[in-house]
Amino acid sequence: MDTDREPPGTRPAVEAWRVRMLASILRVVFVLATIAVIPSVVFAAANGHHAIAAVDLVALGALAVLTFWPRLGYRTRSLGLIVLTYAVGAWFLGFVGVTGQVYLIAFPVITALLLGLRPAVLAIAITAVTLVAAGLLDHVDDRVFALGDHGTLEWLVIALNIVFVTSVLTIPAAVVLRRLESSIANEQATSHSLEEQRQHLAERNLELEHEVAERRRAEAEVHRLAKAIAQARDLILIADVDGTVVYTNHSANDLVADPVVPRITRIDELGGDEHASALRDAIEAQRPWSGDVRLASSADEIVLDAELAPVRSPDGAVEAFVAVLRDVTTERQMEVHLRRSEKLEALGTLASGVAHDFNNVLATVLAVAEARQLQPGAPGIDEDMGTIITACGRARDVVRQMMTFGRHTDVDRHATSLLDTVYDTLPLLRASLPSRVALLTDLAADGPVRLRTTEIDQILINLVTNATQALVASDTDSPRVRIGLHHAGDDAATPRLALTVSDNGPGIAPEHLRRIFDPFFTTKGPTEGTGLGLASVHAAVTSLRGEIDVDSRPGQGATFTITLPVDGEAVDAVPLAGQPGPQVLKAVETTGTRRDHGGTAGIRILLVDDEQQLRTTMAQALGHLGHMVTPAVDGDDAMTAFAAAPEAFDIVITDLTMPGRDGVQLLRDARAHRPLLPVILCSGYADAASAYDLAADEVSAWLDKPYTIRQLAAAIEAAVGADTAGEPQPC
Repeated sequence: MDTDREPPGTRPAVEAWRVRMLASILRVVFVLATIAVIPSVVFAAANGHHAIAAVDLVALGALAVLTFWPRLGYRTRSLGLIVLTYAVGAWFLGFVGVTGQVYLIAFPVITALLLGLRPAVLAIAITAVTLVAAGLLDHVDDRVFALGDHGTLEWLVIALNIVFVTSVLTIPAAVVLRRLESSIANEQATSHSLEEQRQHLAERNLELEHEVAERRRAEAEVHRLAKAIAQARDLILIADVDGTVVYTNHSANDLVADPVVPRITRIDELGGDEHASALRDAIEAQRPWSGDVRLASSADEIVLDAELAPVRSPDGAVEAFVAVLRDVTTERQMEVHLRRSEKLEALGTLASGVAHDFNNVLATVLAVAEARQLQPGAPGIDEDMGTIITACGRARDVVRQMMTFGRHTDVDRHATSLLDTVYDTLPLLRASLPSRVALLTDLAADGPVRLRTTEIDQILINLVTNATQALVASDTDSPRVRIGLHHAGDDAATPRLALTVSDNGPGIAPEHLRRIFDPFFTTKGPTEGTGLGLASVHAAVTSLRGEIDVDSRPGQGATFTITLPVDGEAVDAVPLAGQPGPQVLKAVETTGTRRDHGGTAGIRILLVDDEQQLRTTMAQALGHLGHMVTPAVDGDDAMTAFAAAPEAFDIVITDLTMPGRDGVQLLRDARAHRPLLPVILCSGYADAASAYDLAADEVSAWLDKPYTIRQLAAAIEAAVGADTAGEPQPC
């Protein structure tokens, strides 16, 4: 049977029917054959026909195999049964006689039932040939058929009739079988076609259901999109191809509800006349457009970031325009503040550089004045030089405050007397106040706090400046600013100090109190403040592990209270205000070069500075004090002199920043020859000490320019003659 045309995974109905029919035929034939063989074998054995008995048993065994062996296929079983039928019939015809004709008649019939018409016709022909051959070979005798003188001819007639009967039985059976198979095949084809149609309808139904579901989802998505657009915070406008607005969402409606904002009926009306031409050109050219538009409202001007884009159909034609506008008023204001901050930063960098050069000039003037004080001269020269020295000190304080705005590095904090730090800041604060504003102090406490002095300077300058501006703007009678320092709380376990700045000005409005520390928040005009002052104060206090609080009522002034923790480990080490202790310097001893100088005189100094006037003046001043000074113009010149005679110097005093070999490199190169050589570093840059680790290089002392001769002399004596160790600190 050809099953290749059937759908994969199925068996043709005709083949299945033939398989079932063959199984039934085999079972029936086996049962009937068993019934027939038993008496046949008994009879043959009793009469001595052992061959017949053997053939019957072999045939029955072969039939049993064809019936019950499960591994045999349909074609094998069919051919086996057909061949077995023919073989039994031919054997009986040849050796027994008439019995063989029965099997030979069954042979074509079984072939027709199992294999069809064409094999059946072939089986009829084989039967006819077998019968004729048997007659011609004289295997048929007169005892069976009682043939006369013409036995062969008569046998041929009998054989012809047998073939005729066989054909009559076989051909109709084959035709009926073919019709039955055709009917079964048609029924199967019809059933298969109906199944395919049913499956196609089911698939189509699923497709329709999917399309309906997709349509519903699309409708739901459109609905959600419409709700999202309607409720979006951005302003969304949709216009037709001519630019006429046909839709506005809630945010756009809320904006135009403001009586000051004109109702927008066309896209080219956005932003007034400034952008009208550009918007009309974009609509006519059907291209996108973007830019900032400004609208006046009842509260203030609103800046909107606008994006206009054409909406195109699948074929590329423009169907509408959509405009999305986002309120960027705050962002644009922050950009303005940021640009101001960048300008301040650039100004700070410039101030730092200017201050360095100015410090060198001050150091020269200060050195000359102090040198003249050390010489006997005309009457009144001491008073004049004292005036110059005092002025230089004031200038130094102003420069140091200016340099704080140019600081970019983080400096290690040290335990410092908070009272001394506040005292040091007062001159600058007094100088910055208008003459009509009084600066009062109430400094009743002190303690060591880990800080950088510039941090307290920055905090006080910002707070006092804000207070002064509020006093001047409100034209307060008897304006005053008070700075206080007291103990905060009674908790002995965590002692704290409270630094206060208060004024008697107009106070801070309640709605502004919660925002005064926000970056860029200011109540001043656009050119009067950056909004960073109080924010930087808050950041500085927080970095000091402190807290800041403000108490203010309209018309009753404002009080800022800064609470800072006292460093418990340094309580005994930091002297109280009014009782300044000696500078703490790194004690350094030389090897084999230490001599009894009898105080501060007679010290051999290598003085290094690239500023010629300062170098000459300081050399003269130190010479007046009895020291032996060797000046060097830079680090390379100093290293040449030192390498030639390392034991000829008791101490090196060097500027930090110089062309070529700087002060740090000079220190390290000199220490390669003399590991315990005392070295004092000086600099006119703000926070230059943070560039490297002073303790790691064992710097004997650090001096900020401009420094006095007395400060330098004290540092020299401590570095060369100190017997106790300590950490290097600015003098």
